[in-house]
Amino acid sequence: MGTFEPLVSIIVITFNGKHHLQRCLPSLKKTHYGNYGIILIDNASTDDTVEYVKGNFPDVRIIRNSENLGFAKGNNVAMRIAISEDAKYVLLLNDDTIILDPNWLRHAIAVAERDPMIGMVGFELTTDASKSSPPDLVVKDVERISGCALLIRNDVLKRLGYFDEVYFAYAEESDLEVRAMKSGYRLREINVPIYHKGSGSFSKIPVRFAFLFIRNWIRFSIKRESLGKALLRPLIVFDLLCNPFPVRRRGIDFALRSKINTGSCGLNLMLLIGAVLWNIVFLPQTLFIKLQEQRRVRSARRMLLG
Repeated sequence: MGTFEPLVSIIVITFNGKHHLQRCLPSLKKTHYGNYGIILIDNASTDDTVEYVKGNFPDVRIIRNSENLGFAKGNNVAMRIAISEDAKYVLLLNDDTIILDPNWLRHAIAVAERDPMIGMVGFELTTDASKSSPPDLVVKDVERISGCALLIRNDVLKRLGYFDEVYFAYAEESDLEVRAMKSGYRLREINVPIYHKGSGSFSKIPVRFAFLFIRNWIRFSIKRESLGKALLRPLIVFDLLCNPFPVRRRGIDFALRSKINTGSCGLNLMLLIGAVLWNIVFLPQTLFIKLQEQRRVRSARRMLLG
């Protein structure tokens, strides 16, 4: 990379997350990278988050929304601003993360700059706040990167569009990642650890978390997977939420079961039924958005791969 460091806009989204930002922002400010700015998206917090950031981090740019726009639309607001100001990369960061390696961003940019077909770069998420980076950087191809720490090349957003805002929260990054891969971009992950507590903004409303998760993954299946998988998804969710001895015992779905499960099979079943009904009612909208995105994917693929 030499002395040139492309402009990176780091976007931190929060909702009543002052207690998270008290750890996140100090760690972020230790970043060893010369050309980045921080945008804080505040989704109408009521816990004096904005006052705390203004008083302690005056160089952090704050965009305060009048209502909670969710992860998808909230980040879209900031990403559009960053791209309009010629940021070559945007980096999405949850408020409940802690940067453990001050060279984290430098490593990620170095990987992305190797090849313009690398559309996104992710990190090794950990719940061990004392973990340090290995001496040797390891880079691997992946098919999914968590949105809580996600570097995105600006060309991806310019060609494919931004997050599908109907998701509100959960699955929107996976949706964009699939679009990127279908266009010809590759996703990479580096073994640089970032602490992530998990469910920061939604930890106090688990029922809403559960409904959004179920609703969105059914919708994701409709948009991005085969018809068979889309029809099977509600059955998989039913198995995870309502079956005390689930058949599916491996994979990310099962790993999230403890977070989704409210402890009541009856409530879980109601959430599942509600999610299925929502997807039926809004199926025309989902298919219309899918068609628009498919056109952009085809256009991007022709441009990238010929």
